[in-house]
Amino acid sequence: MKPPKFKSTLVSTIAVIGLEVLASCSCTRSIEDEDEPELLEHRVEDCRRFCEVSASECGPNPEQFDVLTFDECVVECATPEGSLSWHWGHRSDTGEDECIAEWRTHADCLIAASCEQQQEYWLPTPGDPPLEDRVCWEERNARDLCAVPGRED
Repeated sequence: MKPPKFKSTLVSTIAVIGLEVLASCSCTRSIEDEDEPELLEHRVEDCRRFCEVSASECGPNPEQFDVLTFDECVVECATPEGSLSWHWGHRSDTGEDECIAEWRTHADCLIAASCEQQQEYWLPTPGDPPLEDRVCWEERNARDLCAVPGRED
């Protein structure tokens, strides 16, 4: 005896839905995984330390400036195309960072600075000392000069 056509169609439909549910659960990749930027591993820890300072209450004022969150800062610092990548002296032709020592020296200086010094660094006001007299200026200048493409050594 053949089952009624309605019953076999219902069983088939339920089986297909069950397979679709199983298939959707078995996929662990998400769209976010595909969009994750490639971080340069040798930068990650240094970038995290630097970004903790920049994202702290001693960092730039988000009401006055477009400030990156901690996670955004790490991505912009640790990816080859990030907006902070040039500070590392990244050379796209070789894929190498030429200014690692200068970058770390500058970041270490900022990390060691007091909150007041960091605020002066991030948000200088007209009454503050000239740039060359501010905390970490020499380290910043050395880092920036190192990072300029085509510079003369």
